[in-house]
Amino acid sequence: MKRTITILLAMLLCLNLAVTAFGADTCIVAGCAALCGSEWQPDDPNNAMTLKGNVFEKVYHNVPAGSYQFKTVYNGAWLEGADLAFAVVTACDVTITYDPATGVAAYSGSGIGKATVQVTDIYVAGEAGDAASGWLNGESWNAAAVANKAIYTVDGVYSLYMKDVPAGTYAFKFAADGAWTQNWGGAFGQFNTPTDAISNGDNISFTLTQKHHVTLTLDLTGDSAKFTVTLDGKAPVPAPDPVVEQNYFVAGEQALCGVNWEANTPANQMTKGADGIYTKTFKNVAKGTYQLKVTDGTWDNSWGGDGPEGNYQFSTEAGDVTVKFNPATKQISVVLPGKSVDNGPKYYVSGNCKAMGDWNAAPAQCQMRLRSDGSYGIVFKQLPAGEYEFKVTDGTWNNSWGENGGNVKLKVPETVNVGIYFTLNNGHGDIKVVLDPPMDDVSLLPTIAALLCVTICGCLLLMNKKKLI
Repeated sequence: MKRTITILLAMLLCLNLAVTAFGADTCIVAGCAALCGSEWQPDDPNNAMTLKGNVFEKVYHNVPAGSYQFKTVYNGAWLEGADLAFAVVTACDVTITYDPATGVAAYSGSGIGKATVQVTDIYVAGEAGDAASGWLNGESWNAAAVANKAIYTVDGVYSLYMKDVPAGTYAFKFAADGAWTQNWGGAFGQFNTPTDAISNGDNISFTLTQKHHVTLTLDLTGDSAKFTVTLDGKAPVPAPDPVVEQNYFVAGEQALCGVNWEANTPANQMTKGADGIYTKTFKNVAKGTYQLKVTDGTWDNSWGGDGPEGNYQFSTEAGDVTVKFNPATKQISVVLPGKSVDNGPKYYVSGNCKAMGDWNAAPAQCQMRLRSDGSYGIVFKQLPAGEYEFKVTDGTWNNSWGENGGNVKLKVPETVNVGIYFTLNNGHGDIKVVLDPPMDDVSLLPTIAALLCVTICGCLLLMNKKKLI
């Protein structure tokens, strides 16, 4: 009996040694921590793949939206080739497979979309060399050397220009954001020709037989990255700083805006028109009186009107209400249901003649019109020669604008059309007078008033002549 047990133990020991020496194949996923939990760890047991039939498989559950990279490690060896990259558009389960028969790794998932690369800066890192003063500024494999930071030329294209690089053999890679976490290499083909840039690929190596100016370019704009080694080209020109479009939001009462005085609610963002005016339309607004302001997304910069607490206030019948904002003048207006014109601020010219309302604060015939450039204007047609004084009002004498606090003085040398234009910038009124302006801004009422003024003057002259006779 003891002999039998001894034999069995010996057999088990031999079997254990055989399994140890000739163990089953292993396959592990190694990649970014966002996917794998560990950062490119080739022996993390948590990322071990399971053999199903002839294919290894690993499922990552509920992977959130984002960009991911990985490789597979088969029997302790990294698979050759580029990292596999994918993007999850909507959270889903991601299945990674590896087929030892074909050497192909793959990924799949219902929410997977096109992979995207998030890059701020690109640096060139490589072999510094001994006497190559024109090559990489003496920095050797430094992924964060400021001197070798590539110039951002156009969207997604980065270039590093080096003068007088002597003959020799050079190796380099492109590194993202001053680290090796995301880098590109590849197999050099020929000069001046775009070539596939491989994520985490081999060093790019090329040879110069004589001195040249060298430009190294990485292009991330296409479906796959490309690199180019250009000889004796022009130095790259940095791209202009991007124009950041300012956003504006309507903030007001919940009954109008859906939320109560929120400075940057996405649903209340205004849309810029071709004329530079921003608009936001609120549908099915109930009849009532409302208050609002326009913000730049913060309460640090907001604009209102002459309503309570500096808000813009308006009353409306039930229907759609469109809020308009002119960023040049910082003025708000609204278009009410059934109306085709702005219910915005009203401005009048009031002056020392009948054509200008005889100092009436709100002469109907002297109301200024909103122009496409955001200013307000009126043209008095055939204003007789003479000396005039006027101000611009908001319809009351509580708010009026002139010249240095007084009236604007105007001398008309002969009968001529006179245009008066007004712009309000943060409470400061700018007034411009133009003699004989274009006729597209002529208002009929001031035209009639000016003609009436001429007629009256003519009648008075006739009466005076009769008295003299």
